[in-house]
Amino acid sequence: MLPIGSWNAISRQELSDLWGMGDRSARLVIAELRKMDFGDNYIIVSYSDGKGYYRTADIAEIEAFAAEMRSRALQIFAPLKKANRIIKEYGSQTLGL
Repeated sequence: MLPIGSWNAISRQELSDLWGMGDRSARLVIAELRKMDFGDNYIIVSYSDGKGYYRTADIAEIEAFAAEMRSRALQIFAPLKKANRIIKEYGSQTLGL
């Protein structure tokens, strides 16, 4: 049900309606589908501009999507640097807060 090509992008709301589920459930389904490798060259992409989801085999689109995902990942993992430092320094000790 995920179309091929950016010109066919479909919103998460439209997917929710098609699949008969709520937004959160649709997001989880999309996340699971993105993890799967069906042996083809298509991946499910979306961009923060909100145009929707679609499948693509276009290497430039895949590279752009990968760059956006890396950027998000770095932002998500950045706070772990401090947490890991504290864990390394103090282990399971109580910090006395």
